[in-house]
Order: sequence, then structure tokens, then C-alpha cells
Amino acid sequence: MVEELSRQLQELQRVNISTKLGSTGILADSTWRDVAVHQRHQRVLAEAEQRRLFTAAKMQASYIKKLCDELPNGFAQLIPPGIAWSGSPHPTRPPVDESMYQALVERVDACYTQIDDVLGEFNRDGVTSSVHQNEFDGEVPYFQHLNQFTEPYDYEHTHPTMWKLAKLLHRQRDRRDVRGVGDLNDTVVIRFRLVHALTSGAGVSMVQRYVHRRFREDKRTILVWKTLSEGEGVFRGVHAEETGWVCLQPSVEEGSTREFASVKPR
Repeated sequence: MVEELSRQLQELQRVNISTKLGSTGILADSTWRDVAVHQRHQRVLAEAEQRRLFTAAKMQASYIKKLCDELPNGFAQLIPPGIAWSGSPHPTRPPVDESMYQALVERVDACYTQIDDVLGEFNRDGVTSSVHQNEFDGEVPYFQHLNQFTEPYDYEHTHPTMWKLAKLLHRQRDRRDVRGVGDLNDTVVIRFRLVHALTSGAGVSMVQRYVHRRFREDKRTILVWKTLSEGEGVFRGVHAEETGWVCLQPSVEEGSTREFASVKPR
């Protein structure tokens, strides 16, 4: 089963590589259709990888359990907790490390200083997605999504609304708001859990640590965030990071707001 899933994944990846070689590396132009096609293809690849990882993890867990069952009485208790084969999607909450969140706030502050460079990457309206590869080994350090558009609301209404949305009040599963890190009025620091059902029917979860800061300037508001994701259960050891910038400023069109958004998942 694992070999078959691996074969399917390799075939999908070969198709993906062939597609990239036939283009200039830009995965989508400004049209929504190309963006949707690219995202669908990436989803197919991700689902194939999920099925392969889940099947391999189940086989490994079964093998470990079988070995432990054959150990003399008392030896199984020596196995450290946390590598159990129960696969529970709801592990206990990890303790809050305030120094880690403080370091994350400082990284967000450093990203804020890059805002003018980020804005310099915008050259068209709509959505542009691209993949960035290392010149020497072809590895992909990050993807980038750029979006530029006009909100049909005035600036004084838009920027406080966007800040309210940045608090992610809909994320309440195992949510913990971390206090005392950064300016309370312009900083959101939270940890929460996401639970998702795979196409295989298995449930998986991840813990997300999220820091979002607001920087108010003359006639523009900058929002910068970082999200650190940590897999649990069969995805234990899988990590991802996302960095995002949003710039809001009054539009030349009366009663509207210009918005620039850049997101870099890696």
C-alpha cells in the first residue's frame, strides 16, 4: 500500500515538474482561473502525500506495538510517553513559553522594516502567485502570493475592521491568548488547535502559534503576522511557517481603501 501511494505521489510530482519546466516559474497570472487550477493541483499532491504518510505511520505504529507486546513485563513502561501509538488527535496542551513568543514578536517587528521592499514587488492588480527556487539545488524555500485591490469602504472604517479580523476570534478550539507580550492595543498573540479530517477518513491536528502586530503610520496602516504550525499525531515533526504583510491606505477614489497583501508560506 505504501509503495503504491509513493508511486502515485512520484507520478504527480513528475507532472508538476514538467509543468514548471514549460513555464517561467510563475504558477499563475492575474486571472482567478489560473490560480484555481494551480491550487487544485497542489491540493491533489498534498492529499496524495497525506495518504502516503498516514499509511506509513499506521504500519510503523503497528510494528512498534507488536514489538512491545513481545517484550518482557515491565519493559514496555520504559518507553517515553509521547511516542505512543494511540494516535489521539487531541494531545494535552503544551506549556506556554513566553520567551518564545517574545522572540516571535521581535521577528514580526523585523518583518515590518521590510514593508517598503514588499510593496515594491507589486506591479499589477489582482492575485499573483509564484514559487521561489534556490539557484543551485532547485529547492523551494517559499511560495509567494501577492494581492492588490480596492476596498469599497473608506479608510477610517476599513483599517479598524481589518484589525478586528486579525484577532481570529473564530479560532476557539483549545485557544489561549498570551498576555504581557508586546503592546496590548496593537499586538495579538494566541495559540490554538486546528483539527481536520483527511480524505482517508483519519483525523489530524496541528497547533498554531500566531503573532499579529499593527503599525499605524500617517495615512497608512501596516499589519504584519507570523504563524508557526506544528503537526501532531501522524504528522508529529512536521512544521510550517507563514509570514504576511497587509498595507492599508486611502485610495485616490473617494470613499475607498487601497489594500496590498503579501503572504509567504514555507
